[in-house]
Amino acid sequence: MKLGVIEAATIQVNWARIGLGAMATIGTTTPADEENRRKLLDSVKKECRMLEAFSALGSHEYVLRVIDRDITILRNKIITPLDPLTSELDTSVVVERIKLPDYRNLLEYAKREMRHSNRDEFPKRRSQQAGRKKRKAQLHADTA
Repeated sequence: MKLGVIEAATIQVNWARIGLGAMATIGTTTPADEENRRKLLDSVKKECRMLEAFSALGSHEYVLRVIDRDITILRNKIITPLDPLTSELDTSVVVERIKLPDYRNLLEYAKREMRHSNRDEFPKRRSQQAGRKKRKAQLHADTA
C-alpha cells in the first residue's frame, strides 16, 4: 500500500573519510530582486556540494548545508559566489556532528501522535471505522 510517506531512502556518509571534511550551514536572505532570487535558487539546485537547502521562516529566508575539502575551498568556491545574489549571508562552520537523524524513533513518535490526534480530531472517522468493524463481525458470524 502506497501512503506517500517515504520520499527517498538515504545513507549516512562519513564525508571526512573520503576527503570532504569542511561542512557549513549558511543562512541567507535575498533582496527583493526576483532575478537574483531565481539565480540563487538555480545555483543551489545545480551545486552538488550543497547537500540540503530549505526555505525558512525567521532570520534567514534560506538555510543551506554545504560541504567541500577544506574551509578555504568552501569559502572561495561556494560561499563567495553566493554573496552577490544575497542581501545577507551568515555562515557557521560545523566542527563536530553531535547527533545523526534517528528516523526509526521519529516514525514511532509520529505514529503515536497520529493515533492521539485521530482520537481528538476525527471522531466521525472513528465511528465509521467502528461501524465497518461491526458489520464485518456480523457478516463473519452469519457465515459461520
